[in-house]
Amino acid sequence: MNTQQPYTICPKCKGQNYSYAAFCMHCGSVIRQAAIVEKPNQGIIVALICIAVVFVALWVSAPSTTAPVQPQSTTSTVPPATPQLDDMSSRILSELKQYMLDNFGTPGYAASWYSLINSFEVGLSGEEYYVNVRTSIWDDSDAPTPTNGIFGAVRSFMYSSEGKKYPIGSITIYGKSSSGDRILRNG
Repeated sequence: MNTQQPYTICPKCKGQNYSYAAFCMHCGSVIRQAAIVEKPNQGIIVALICIAVVFVALWVSAPSTTAPVQPQSTTSTVPPATPQLDDMSSRILSELKQYMLDNFGTPGYAASWYSLINSFEVGLSGEEYYVNVRTSIWDDSDAPTPTNGIFGAVRSFMYSSEGKKYPIGSITIYGKSSSGDRILRNG
């Protein structure tokens, strides 16, 4: 017969807590010192994961400190859909597509926003290359979440071993609006 109580009483505030709790959920005081000693690495791992998640969230949402470099266009603010690719642009485009597929588009494990990407474009503007991502995201209140995910994923390519070898200067995410393509985010 199991005589263990389904809950533990906190000695400080007398609040009821789950029997496996190490800390009181009411006042935060230590209930069971053994729970802390049993798995010391688990707490460290959880703390590191939390710090990494906060860092990535801040990095993705941080405004760019440099002005985005946009290709010159005489008729509209949207660059041409099929720019002429030089050899370097072709390599960047090929490696970017493969990177995105491998890291964010694996069937069954794909990021929720991956299916919203229609195409990638890479072009040269001055000394640096730009990446345009055409999406099927409509310009509405739901746009920031998938837009930030796509932007962060393309930016992660820039800092990956594949992307570091290319001078990529800007990323622009395009979405849909009633008047045509619209810039959702750039940097």
